[in-house]
Formats: sequence, C-alpha cells, structure tokens
Amino acid sequence: EKFYGTDAYYPPTLAGLSEKLVIRGLEVRNLQIYPVSYNPGRRTLRIYKKLRIRLTFSGGGNFIPKRLRSPYFEPLFSNLVANYSSLGAPELKRSFTEFKGPIVMRTGGKARVEGADLLIIAPDDMVDSLLPLARWRLQTGLLTRIVPLSEIGSSPTADDIADFIQYAYDNWEVPPSFVLLVGDVDMVPVHYKNIHPYHNTRTGTDLYYATTDGSDYFPDIFVGRISVDDNAQLSTVIGKILKYDQDPERTTNWFNNVLLAAYEQEGRFFVTTSETVYVHLTGYGYNCDRQYANGNPPGSTIGVLNAINGGVVIANHRDHGGSANDGCGGSTGWVHPPFYNSHVGNLTNGDMLPFFFSINCESNWYDGETDNEDCNYESLGETLLRAPNGGALGLIGATRVSYSGYNDELDKGFFDAIFPDFDGTYPGAGSYNPLAGPLYHLGGILNYGKFWMYDKYVVPGGCPPYPWIPEPEVTLTEFDEFNYIGDPSEEIRMAYPESLIVNHPPTVPLGQSQIQVQVTDLLGSPLEGIRLAIGQGDTLYSVAHTDASGTAELLVNPSVPSEIWITAWDPHYLPYRGTIMPMSEGPYVTVLSRQIDDDSTGLSSGNGDGFPNPGETLELTITVKNWGSDTAFSVEGLLITEDSLAEIQESLQVFGNIAPGDSVQGAGSYVLSLSSLLQDGYYIPLTLRLTSSEGDTWLSDTWLMACAPLLLYDTSFVSDSDETIDPGDTAELYVTIVNDGHAPAENVEALLRSLNPKVIPIESLSTYGTVAPDSVAQGTPFVLFADTSIDFHTPVDFVLEISAGELSFQDTFSLMIGKGGDYLVYDPDPNHSSGPLIAALLDSLGYQGEYTTDLSVYFDELPYFNSIFVCAGIFNNNYTISADSPEAESLASYVLNHGGNLYLEGGDVWYWDPLNENGYNFNPIFGITATADGTSDLQKVAGMDGTFTEGDTFNYGGENDYNDHREPDTGSNSVVIFSNPLISYNVGIANVDTSESGLEYRT
Repeated sequence: EKFYGTDAYYPPTLAGLSEKLVIRGLEVRNLQIYPVSYNPGRRTLRIYKKLRIRLTFSGGGNFIPKRLRSPYFEPLFSNLVANYSSLGAPELKRSFTEFKGPIVMRTGGKARVEGADLLIIAPDDMVDSLLPLARWRLQTGLLTRIVPLSEIGSSPTADDIADFIQYAYDNWEVPPSFVLLVGDVDMVPVHYKNIHPYHNTRTGTDLYYATTDGSDYFPDIFVGRISVDDNAQLSTVIGKILKYDQDPERTTNWFNNVLLAAYEQEGRFFVTTSETVYVHLTGYGYNCDRQYANGNPPGSTIGVLNAINGGVVIANHRDHGGSANDGCGGSTGWVHPPFYNSHVGNLTNGDMLPFFFSINCESNWYDGETDNEDCNYESLGETLLRAPNGGALGLIGATRVSYSGYNDELDKGFFDAIFPDFDGTYPGAGSYNPLAGPLYHLGGILNYGKFWMYDKYVVPGGCPPYPWIPEPEVTLTEFDEFNYIGDPSEEIRMAYPESLIVNHPPTVPLGQSQIQVQVTDLLGSPLEGIRLAIGQGDTLYSVAHTDASGTAELLVNPSVPSEIWITAWDPHYLPYRGTIMPMSEGPYVTVLSRQIDDDSTGLSSGNGDGFPNPGETLELTITVKNWGSDTAFSVEGLLITEDSLAEIQESLQVFGNIAPGDSVQGAGSYVLSLSSLLQDGYYIPLTLRLTSSEGDTWLSDTWLMACAPLLLYDTSFVSDSDETIDPGDTAELYVTIVNDGHAPAENVEALLRSLNPKVIPIESLSTYGTVAPDSVAQGTPFVLFADTSIDFHTPVDFVLEISAGELSFQDTFSLMIGKGGDYLVYDPDPNHSSGPLIAALLDSLGYQGEYTTDLSVYFDELPYFNSIFVCAGIFNNNYTISADSPEAESLASYVLNHGGNLYLEGGDVWYWDPLNENGYNFNPIFGITATADGTSDLQKVAGMDGTFTEGDTFNYGGENDYNDHREPDTGSNSVVIFSNPLISYNVGIANVDTSESGLEYRT
C-alpha cells in the first residue's frame, strides 16, 4: 500500500548491470534494460521506444589473462558474450615442443610441470587402463596428463583434490580446460557443500572441482566423471569412447536422429520445451522421434527403446525422474514415458551410442555410496555408461530433486550451445575465427546450459511462460546438482562423418622445423577449423587449426628418427591418422641415455641412491647416439643449464668419432652441484650442445628430476579422556606427518602455530627423526591450552611448519575445540516447529550446544553431547526416522551406550511410523509400549503428580492434534510425565535411571 502511494518511477533507472561473475578469467555482467517504468503515485506509465546506452570499461583492453585463454572456451564465449570481438582474435597455433614430461604425473604436479588441457585424476590402479584414452586425447591435440590419486595425498578428500586443481589453474603454464575424474564416489569423492531446499540434506556435486576463479559458482573448467567400480568397467567405457571417435558405426545415418521424450502435464512445460527443440531441429533437417506420454504424439517405454536401438545422437527427456536412493526404494530413471535402469538391459544399440540430456529429478543420483542414506543404487547415467553392449557415452542429469522453469531453460541452453542460432537474438551468430561457433564437447554443453539458464531465467526474475519466480538457494542447487557422467572432452557427432583428405610431407629432418598441412573434404574443398596435432610418442609438439584455405603450419622437433604421428580431428569427420618419418642426411647426434653417480667417490657427493637429491654433487655420464647416415667426427658435448638451482662444474666431455647407428659414452663425467633447496619432483632442464670437427652442431635436451622429501600433515589425535580439548583444558596433541616425496627426510622437526589466540601451544616443538619416503611418523607431543572463554564446537586452524635440514614445508589442519556440548537439537521436522525454540531456551539459560537439521554432520560427536533433543514433527508434514538408517543407529547407540539423556518428540514416531512407514522402533529402549495411532483429540496437556511436571498445564496448539498413544512398559523404569486429561491417555513418558545417583530422567 505504501509503494502504491509513492511518487517515483520504478525501476528507478533505465539500465543496470548485474553482479560481477567470472568465467575463466573473463569478468562478465548481464546488461539489464528497462524501457518501461511506472510511477504508482501519479499512476503514470513511461514507455521508451528508443534508448542509447553507453558502456565504459575502466580496466583497459586486457579482458582475459593470456595464460587462461583456452581454445576450448572460445565457442562458449562467442555464443555467450555480446562483445566477444573485444577479446581479440585467439591464437590458432600452440607449440608444446618444450613440454617433454611423462603422460602420467608422478610428482604431484607442483614442481616444474607444464600443465594440461585435459587433466585426468584417477585411482592408482586404474592409471594403466586409462593410457589408451589419454594417448588418444593427446593425439587429437589436447595436452593430456594423468595424476594418480596418491600424488595428491593419501586418501585425498574432495577439498584436497579441489586444492590440487586450484593450484594447477593458478600456476601451470597451461591450466586445465577439462578435468576428468575416474572412479565412483567412494574412490574419488564428491563435494557436499550446500543444503538442498527440498531434501534438507547436502547435494552431491562435482561442481566445485571447476569453480577456480572468482567467488561465484560459475564453473571455470569443464568437469566430468567416468564413474566405474573397477578396471573391467573402465575398459568397457574406454572401448566405447575410442570406437565412437576412431571408427564410428556408419552402416546407417543414425547421426541425423534425435529422441525427444516428455510428459504432457497440466501446469508444466515439458512438452512445450520439447516442441521448441523439435521445431528447430527439424528445421535443421534432423529426424526427431517424439515420445510424449499422455501427449500428442503419444509415447511409451517401447517407443523409447525402439528409438535408442535404432540409433540416436541425443536422447532428450523433460519430465519427472527418480532414484531408488531417495527413500531406498522405487526405480531410477525417467517416470514418463517409463525408462529405468531395469530397461537398459533391453538396449541393443551396440556402437550407435547417444548422449543423454536427462533433465528431470534425481536420475543422475550417482553418489549413493556416500550420501548417508542406508542404501546404494547406481544412477541412470552410470548404468548407461557401463552397459557393455550399447547404452550411452554420457549423461547430463540431476543428483537430486530439480526444478521446472530452471530445467526448461537449461535444456534449451544445451541446444543453443550446439546450434548457436537456436535463439537468433542471442550472441553466437557470425563467428569471425575458426574457434568460434558451436560447442560439441559435453563439458562445454553442460556449462553453457547453466549460463544460459542463469541469463534467461534467473537474472530477469523468471520468464514466460513459467509462473515461478527463481530463488537464490534454488539457483545454487541447480548449478550444484546437474553434473555430467562421462568424459567432458568427448565431442558429439551431429552429422554423418565423412573422410578427410590431408596433405602433408612424408618426411621431416631431425631437429626443429615447420611443415604445412592442407585439409579438404572428399570433393577437394578446403575445410576451416580442423584441429591438427603432431607429436612423437607421448610428446605433443604442436596444435593448429586450419584457416579458410584449409591450411595450417605445425612445428615439429624430433630428436630421434622414430615415427611421428599426425592427426586431423573434427567431430563431423572421420579422424585422419598419419605418420611422418624423421630423416637425416649426414650425421645427427643426440642424447641416448644418462647415468647418475652420487656415491661420494671421485667428484660426487651424495647418498648413493642413484637419484638427484637436494645438496648433492652428481657425476653425470651421458651416452649419445648418431642417428644419421654419415660418421660424426671428433664429437664434443657442452652441458648447459639456465636453472639457478643447479651449477655445472665440469661441463665439457669428449665423445670422439661416432659411426652411423653407433652410440658412445663420454670419456668422463659431467659434474653438477644441486641446491639444497630443491623440492621433490622439480625438473632441472639440461641441454647438451654437441659439435663435430666438420662444423655440425646439435642441441639435445634432457633433464633431471629432483628426488626430495615432501613432508605434509597426515593425522592428529588428542591424548585426553574424551579425545578432545575442551575449554579450560591443557592436553597433549600428537601429530603424524607423511613423507609424500621420493627421498628420506632426516632430523625432522615441526613447529606448531595456532591461528586462534584462545588456543595456545605451550609446547610448540615436536621432533620426528628420520622419515622414509611413502611412510608416516608420529612426533613427540605438542601441548595445547584452550582458554575457558572459547566456545564449544569452535574449529581452530593450525599451521604446521616442518623442517628437515635446510628444507622447509608448511601445511595446515584444524581441530574442533570442545566436541559436543551441553546439548544438541536435531530438528528434521520440515516445519521446524519446536527445535529452534528449544535451542533458544537452552541458550538463554547459559547452556552451550548446537542446532542442526542434518545429524550426519555430528555422527562422530554424539557421545560428547550431554543431552540430545530430537524433533520429528507432526502429521502430515513430519519426518520419519527410517529403520536401519545411520541416524537411527546413532541415536539408539547414544541411548544405550552413552548415558541416554535423549528427548524424542513426534506425533507418529512411536506407533504409526514403525508399523507403517518403516520407521525405527524406539519404544524398547525408551521403556515404552505404543498402543494406538491416536485421533484428532489432543487439546490439553497436564503434568503428573510426583514428577518434575507436577502442576504444569498447557493448551495444545500444534499443527494438528493427532498424537500416538503410549504406555510405560511393565517392570521398566519408565513413568508418565504428561497426559491428556480430557481423554485420559498418555502424551509424555520418561525413562527414570535409578542405577547410580538416584532419580535422573534419562529419556
């Protein structure tokens, strides 16, 4: 009413900018224009037919850091950002001739590592199975590296893995564009950060492996997960990927077929969204099989199966979905038309493998192993991916309940990613470089869909035809819960793949040179934007995209005359895979091998393990080989390094005459002194400058990898009766460290610093002695004092400064001060009717405790709480504590093993839930017999004489007046403390514990 009397126009401005968001270094904002404004006081509407808006940029012309600019993000930016051309033209050629590291990173990636376009993180025992996929991705032009989990840490958490990815993003010369997680969630964990507004539990997500820039939840990397349980399943998935990429099924043109499945439901827009997609795809010439349950044309399970078995490139679904992980029952998959995990066995699509856009609720709930439910069922995405004789190559879907409106725009965004003119008013039409245009890799399609959804639905506060208004917590949930099961770098084929004609020289000289490559179609027409990659073994030399003439130049630098591979890749064509041979006329000499001597004899000084360790002096013997066709005469080799952490003391050696094909060891050894500050895994680059008496010069690169200790925090425990430090306590803290490096650490000490002034290390130094590689050590105890003023349940961060001789390391960890407390209020009641009031009252009385709606957070701490209050709520919006659930087991254990003091309230928790809803039966441990469900008859509650409630009388005013009836067990210590005086049945019962200190109400 006050607003409608205001003499002011709303909106108050004609234009505005949304909050700043960051996508891989690029700051973006949504420009909002308000051509219509209203003055309610004057009842006047203003409509502007034409507006001129000026945008100014205060940060200069560098819109995105050069290091972060990725060719794989160019299509996303070109389709999403209105002033994309302001970014300037991207580089079409990338050289990796200096990047000679192994394809499997064994150094944690935090030393001299060049980076990766595609970073694969996997359990150690799956690395070998991944090599065929990693090498294929490398040969298609993605600098690819595998990091075994053990290189990140022992049993790394989701935060540990995210920290590693963040380091790579911040420090690597080539920061990851794609991150592929391999393994189910019990191997590579998901994040649980945010409470889902419907489930009231935390949402499982891989999103936060990708949010590496800015403070928003917009992903800066394309992330996906090959969720498998073992190497057999992994080999199945990789076999499907390689078949699809290298030799797709081409007996029929199934690449022109799309499945659109939906459900016609009043008040929802499942079919409306699907029809929008249908109109556009048929306009592009695609055959769309519409399966609309309860709609026109009609749809069915048989129709869905027939469509997939006949071959489709995309299987799109808009409707409801479900997971057996939700409530531990039911089916997982699509509701209408029904297509569940149980139907996947009926698929016979073989190598005609689609990608699923499963835009519904829960069908991608892939974290059943760790979601704290008492059951574990595989998601639809996992089942399709692992299917051995068909199934799918990947699935985008939600891990929990998702939301209409959001989902409809998300789905449309996927298709605008693939077809940039899907929405002609959006950026993306009219690309001006070969990298701009459609997005075909699935990681990009997922991210783009989320950005589109945010722009189209969230920023304007909703959009037609949807009646709903977006809410911040739901927006966050949508970003969290939609994840991709599959390889995010996999590209979808949207056309029948024809062959490429690729012209390149059959040979190249040894050493660095450039070659020109031309690509045409079968008719000889030049093809623009084809990605060319060239390399040797596991080394990628360079990547380039063809220009409008179909040509590109590639840099090569072979040092040995082994086969060079060259690949031409585009998802709409068959890949070209060719070879080039390095040739040499005359002599050509390079490093063949090297041997390290650190045995402290001669000029060497070290521990004799044959590895470069910090502070050692090495004798380095080098063997060279003549790969050429003529003898190399009077060869000498000068060893050079520009690295300040290594000093070459003896740099020149004689190799003499070397016949063609022969190898010769130097007459003596090179001598290098290594800095004592070298870190584990640090690569020291070396160049051997070889010359002959005939005037030849050859530069041959090699390197040394430092083997040093890498000391990190591992675990800790408090030596106290309750294994925790309470306010006012002085206690010993034992900290275990791990040596994740490749060399022993001697004379190890650690200094402990507290980042909270209320927790003071009285003894701050611990000694560990010698710690061998891949081992842990427990030091002498630290002693901590916690001030009485610190609150219970306060996390305190510590810095552990570890030293070993001249080497120093630093790590952090946290301890909870005062585990437990006076009370814990667990309030799963959806209405939260009494839990907050109980907590507020206890706080006002000076008790210290916690309030939570998620008991799993406190499972380990329950024994440390003096009392627990559980509020399950009243029918018909109450909470059932399921039988055999972790929360039921934890609460029962608290009663039976930790002194009781558990208060439990709920209208149906005693009689109705155990009998009808698979609820846990708490009655025996409370000394209660439930006698009836109760009817609508609870109006008054009265205390009982002889108990602490004597004289209390309350009028009941809850959500409804249904309440289970109950009686004390005969012969138990239970007594009635509240009854309904009007109908005469019991409302509250306490279990009196008389075993120790007289009457003490226990439950």
